[in-house]
Amino acid sequence: MTYASAERSAAASRREPTVPVWDIWVRLFHWSLVLAMSAAAVSGFLLNASWITLHLVGGLTAAALVMARVIWGVFGPTHARFRTFIPRPAALLAHLRDPGAHRYLGHNPLGALMVLALMGMVLALALTGLDSYRREHASLTTNLRDRVDELARMIALNARSWAEFGYP
Repeated sequence: MTYASAERSAAASRREPTVPVWDIWVRLFHWSLVLAMSAAAVSGFLLNASWITLHLVGGLTAAALVMARVIWGVFGPTHARFRTFIPRPAALLAHLRDPGAHRYLGHNPLGALMVLALMGMVLALALTGLDSYRREHASLTTNLRDRVDELARMIALNARSWAEFGYP
């Protein structure tokens, strides 16, 4: 055994054990969202208007994935739940003061906020895209705005109850 291979072997034995955090559904969500957003982005920015169907499918799939992830974030296993995912203000401030002080299972507090922002932006892109498409194509349902308003009211009510009574 050479000195270099002995050193690598010793370093491997000192590593902390690997802990699986995300279940298969969260992993499938991650990679499916990458594929859906890539399809929507490529068909929207690089291809001509004849690819609108791929663009719509990619955008709607991304929105459906985010909505499914929100449901899984409420009812899924421990590490998939937003209760363990959304950082408390104290944890966020502690992470900002000393980013390397604590190891996290999954995302660190800033990473968790980034994921929430990303999910919100995907939904916002899907809703504004659908509204834009509706304006150009009268055959699409005309009460989309009413459904969006209803969804916004539901989100506001949930956010209010979370603020009053704590996380679910």
